[in-house]
Amino acid sequence: MQGVLRDFKNVKVTVQTYAIAAGTQKLNTRDFQMMLAGNYFVDPEPGFTSKYICTATPNSTGWCDSNFDADVNTEKSTLDPNQRISALKDAQKIFYAAAPAIFYDRGYSWMMASPQVQGFDFVNDGWVLFDKIWLKR
Repeated sequence: MQGVLRDFKNVKVTVQTYAIAAGTQKLNTRDFQMMLAGNYFVDPEPGFTSKYICTATPNSTGWCDSNFDADVNTEKSTLDPNQRISALKDAQKIFYAAAPAIFYDRGYSWMMASPQVQGFDFVNDGWVLFDKIWLKR
């Protein structure tokens, strides 16, 4: 990131590293100009949505949009899956237009097994279903 940003005029990037506790403190008190942090989720509720509503605690970006919050409240309160999807898509559009945070993913999972290992399968974002594995004799 520093290498890319250094090519911009009037931009200087200094990298600082912190221990987890100190970095978390800086993130939670918004004591940074830019910070890399993890927000791992599969389902947008609550891993994504809860971090960006106006009343989020902590609210590390300081971003607040009442329309985003309304969409989040709709998707939380409806039992209609189509309405939930529609509300989340609208919230996503609002988020992308404002860009209070940028997400990137370097996701990859490598799992290998010998032919004797049977029942080897994944669920969600790469977790192995260990209770299904058995050895062929």
